[in-house]
Amino acid sequence: LAVSSSMAQATSDHSLQPDVDRLHALVADLWYPSETDAPVTVVVWPRETSPTGYPSALEALGLPIAEQPADRFFRPILSGSFWQSSQGEHLAQRYQALQDFLQGSLSHLRTYRLGQVEVSLYLLGHHPSGHYLGVTTTAVET
Repeated sequence: LAVSSSMAQATSDHSLQPDVDRLHALVADLWYPSETDAPVTVVVWPRETSPTGYPSALEALGLPIAEQPADRFFRPILSGSFWQSSQGEHLAQRYQALQDFLQGSLSHLRTYRLGQVEVSLYLLGHHPSGHYLGVTTTAVET
């Protein structure tokens, strides 16, 4: 789900590739904390929008979609008291760097939540190349 079959086509756009590479570096070995931690992976999709206004690739998953501000993706990490340890501080710094990169490189950055209990999170924005670019992970919320 994270990288569509159009990944090869999408990354052939040279203006996109440096940002995809940077994003891969930012999320390398990065895990999203929830009841079951999950890896954060890169998403690159053609910018196709469904009649509902959501990215077509999300609609194709067939799950209810809730759209939220981008900062909702980062809130559990950057505002939680859990991150007061040195390990947590390092993780928070990595997430802050990810947030800074995405906000500086993309427009219309939004969080999309799909499902309940095991929630697929997508943080996507519009890249100047004409693609959706962002990250995805899973959060368990019981």
